[in-house]
Formats: sequence, structure tokens, C-alpha cells
Amino acid sequence: MADNTTGVTIAELTPTTALSSADRFEVDRKGGAYSITYVNLVAQIDQSLGITELADALTNIIG
Repeated sequence: MADNTTGVTIAELTPTTALSSADRFEVDRKGGAYSITYVNLVAQIDQSLGITELADALTNIIG
């Protein structure tokens, strides 16, 4: 992944603690650069880790 964006290093970017559904992240795949939105990234992680099922199970157990 690139360590800078439009000539600005990562350390020079303004920090944020909130993400927007349209925010994009860079993904390096076999030397190719791709981007994914925050919403799609979360959905992919959710699906691959089974977080939804885990959350549903905990809701059923805890109430």
C-alpha cells in the first residue's frame, strides 16, 4: 500500500475518530491497488468472521 496520498505522508493527514459510509480504504492485491468503502469492508469482515451470528447468539443468551 502507498505510504502517502497526493504527496502528503500518512503522518501529515488529519486524524479522525469517525468513519463515513463513503470513506474508502486502499487494498494492495498482488501488486495492484484497489479501494473498498468502509461499509463494504465491514460487511466483508462481518461475513468472513460470522460476527452477525455471534452477535445474535450473544443477544439470545444475554437478552
